[in-house]
Amino acid sequence: MVNNLENLTRTQPPRLINEESTQDEVQSFITIGSQRLADAQNTGLSINSRFVLAYDACFSLAYAALRRSGFRANKNAQGHRSTVISTLEHTIQLGRSKCRVVNYAHTKCNGMEYEGYFDVGNQLVDELIEIAVLINEKLGNENKREA
Repeated sequence: MVNNLENLTRTQPPRLINEESTQDEVQSFITIGSQRLADAQNTGLSINSRFVLAYDACFSLAYAALRRSGFRANKNAQGHRSTVISTLEHTIQLGRSKCRVVNYAHTKCNGMEYEGYFDVGNQLVDELIEIAVLINEKLGNENKREA
């Protein structure tokens, strides 16, 4: 796990930076992700809102896993959000296909933000919610083992 993450510290510019975290910092990202996940599950919200919340939940939880592993994303490196998502394979052993779904959502999110293009359905939102629940569970299970 760490070797794959270490490799990302050697790119130019480095995509990851070695940096120890505190339990409080990691917990704050977990809390943010969990709150966004709960909001994304509110079917009374628009599909647009639920999509953004579900994607943000996945990202916050992915960042919690990365920080707990002793790394942070280099915000000056292009594609730092995609990098954080791709590290899920190594930080919590999330399957590659699930990482692809979150990365696809990232692309869709960028389309909304930069091009005003919104083409997201319930299936993608439901998949993101399922993935966020899984990441949250994996973070919770790992926290229990560490305690």
